[in-house]
Amino acid sequence: MRQARPAQHHGGSGQCSHSSSSFLEEGVPPFGVPPGTQPGSIAIARKLLVGIWHILQKEVADRHADENSIAASMFKLAYEIGVKNLPEGKSAKTFTREQMDRLGVGRELTVIPWGSKRVKLPHSQLTK
Repeated sequence: MRQARPAQHHGGSGQCSHSSSSFLEEGVPPFGVPPGTQPGSIAIARKLLVGIWHILQKEVADRHADENSIAASMFKLAYEIGVKNLPEGKSAKTFTREQMDRLGVGRELTVIPWGSKRVKLPHSQLTK
């Protein structure tokens, strides 16, 4: 671990002399690339992050996603939040249906598998 060194003053010149080691000899990577990482990995991670940001901003669902999986995830989310904490006293089923409608998926979906049970969802408000 590097430790800061106090500046050494020379006479009345007002200039400080620093250690003779250069910027690169101290192990500081150029251009802000963290040590031990590959720039290609950083570029891929950045592209993924930008893609996810755009999906969240536009509030669109993955067109290849399984509607049952989306509904099951929303139903699970309702219970993770806590049904009593859902807005306006909604049930987990109503919350799931509203989120599916908001994403524009699962219009025909009426039942979702939930463990050994099958949960019946309210009718969709999306027009056909």
